[in-house]
Amino acid sequence: MPTVKKVWWVWRRLISPRWEDSWIERLRWAGQDKVAVHHVAGRKFSRLEAYFPSSQKARSIQRAFGGTVSQVCLPKSLGETLKPVSLGRRLTIYPEKPKTQSPGHPFLVIPPGPAFGSGHHPTTQLLLQALLDLPSLSGKALLDVGTGSGIVALAGRLFGAQPVIGLDIDPQAISEAPKNEKRNFRGGQIHWICANFLQWETEARFDIVCANLFASCFISGAQTFALWMRPEGRLLATGVLMNQKDEVRKALSQAGFLWEGTLTKRQWILDRWLWPGKKTETFASAHP
Repeated sequence: MPTVKKVWWVWRRLISPRWEDSWIERLRWAGQDKVAVHHVAGRKFSRLEAYFPSSQKARSIQRAFGGTVSQVCLPKSLGETLKPVSLGRRLTIYPEKPKTQSPGHPFLVIPPGPAFGSGHHPTTQLLLQALLDLPSLSGKALLDVGTGSGIVALAGRLFGAQPVIGLDIDPQAISEAPKNEKRNFRGGQIHWICANFLQWETEARFDIVCANLFASCFISGAQTFALWMRPEGRLLATGVLMNQKDEVRKALSQAGFLWEGTLTKRQWILDRWLWPGKKTETFASAHP
């Protein structure tokens, strides 16, 4: 049976390989994670591409960042072109429901969509890895800040976290995330909230806070994160580039968090933080 094709709009521009992560971050900030970077041997520049189902968003990216826009015919579902993301045998993220799956091998189905978080971006992978590295999620109260597609909140639910809240400022994300919950579970348990995290008011406290945000959000919101934590709670913070880590670490340490370690992938970092239960006068943990 022939593959059904659909017209997509693709935005392209040439970039320096050294600024690849910065460009991907710009597109992520614009709500786009269907991105490809093409490296050609012997060429000084790489070609950055982003795919859109309509011309309006593609043209807005062109107005903001230059480049060109054209139409291409791709499989009707971009999920047909994406490979699964595997975290060993702990978790696999599929763009479409797999035809076969090993018994006892946990997985989620997250198709490409308008909300960030298909599982292919390094920051999403870092956050999932750090979450699954925790001793146990069973019965833990989890908050996912900048939830996007809901992928991290869904992983939390899959491994027993309860209650789980997914928070995002983007109404489109809060529209898409419940659909992904429905794809993966019977019945909705996760609370999806559309709000600016700096303005969100809650009396709830959490054992685990996952946040995939810009560096400036951690700097301005460090005290807000502290308010959400239960004693001995963990903050998993990513979305930060290597050259931004010092300012972020300073802000979180001054808010009372204790640094526990870091994970890196390409130019991105994830820091693990412990909330000791009260604000400390000095930052006891050494970190690079």
